[in-house]
Amino acid sequence: MSVDVIGNSSGWWRVALYWWFTLADYSHHIAPSVTSACRHWRSSDEDGLNGDQARELAAELQRSIDDGRIDEYARQLFVRLYNGKRMRCLVEYEDDSSDAPFPVCRPDERRFVNEFIGEVQRFIEFLLSCEGFRIQ
Repeated sequence: MSVDVIGNSSGWWRVALYWWFTLADYSHHIAPSVTSACRHWRSSDEDGLNGDQARELAAELQRSIDDGRIDEYARQLFVRLYNGKRMRCLVEYEDDSSDAPFPVCRPDERRFVNEFIGEVQRFIEFLLSCEGFRIQ
C-alpha cells in the first residue's frame, strides 16, 4: 500500500504508507507552523503545501539533519517500534552473518536510523523540486 504525492511541476512521488505517515509525523515535529497549512496529511483529500511552504519545509528538515536532531528522533522512534508488538518488524533486518539455514532477523538501530534519514532526504529532494504538492 502506498500514498501518491502529486507535485505541481515534478510529477508524482510515491512512498510506502508507513513511511509517509512517519515523514508526516516528523515534519509536524520539526516544522509545525509550516505543516499546519496542510490539514489532511493522513488521507487522500488532495490537501498539500504550496511551493513556498514546500521549500520552507525542505529547509527545516535539512536543518534537522545538519544539527543532528533527526538522529535523536529516529533513535527514539526505533525504541518505540522495537518495544511495540505490531511494528517491530520495521526495525528488524536480516542478519547476513548468521549461519542459520533460514533468514534470521535482528533489530538494528543504526540501520533503521540510516534508513529513516534516507527517506527524509528523499522527501527533501522532492520538496525542493516540486512547486507544491497534494496528497492523493
